[in-house]
Amino acid sequence: MALSSHRVELLLDCSRDDIREVIESELLAVLAHEIHHSLRMKQGAPSLTLAEQLIMEGLACHFEYTITDGKQSSLFTEFHDYDWLELLAKMTFLLHESDFPFSKIFLGLHPEEFPKYAGYWVGYNLVSRYAARCKVTDINLVTLPAEVFFDALQSNGRMKST
Repeated sequence: MALSSHRVELLLDCSRDDIREVIESELLAVLAHEIHHSLRMKQGAPSLTLAEQLIMEGLACHFEYTITDGKQSSLFTEFHDYDWLELLAKMTFLLHESDFPFSKIFLGLHPEEFPKYAGYWVGYNLVSRYAARCKVTDINLVTLPAEVFFDALQSNGRMKST
């Protein structure tokens, strides 16, 4: 977890039988993700509203993808059947809210409404689409406010104004 712009903590369950495999397959991605959060905190980027949280997590997932040479996040193994734009449409009415159900949208508390990690998936796709269309790198993305990603999506006619 990223605790501040200068501190990241990783907790490992060393009693796991598969700890070696987990370290080999996940440690770099998790470390990249949390370091990105710290970097974004250093930039003073807010993460209070759902839109800001989606982008913060999407940027961190995108950075993971870059650091691991294009390895898809293990969070996304179940998302081949989900259209991220449909998931985003279900979240649209909450985008400007700071009191949103984080556990439901990001952690799958009510999977009948949102699959586990839906918020990460939506954020990752918002960021990835923007990065590809605008030909920008992770270093250029880290300072951008959340609105930039949503404005770009709206200007392409894919999302109704919120």
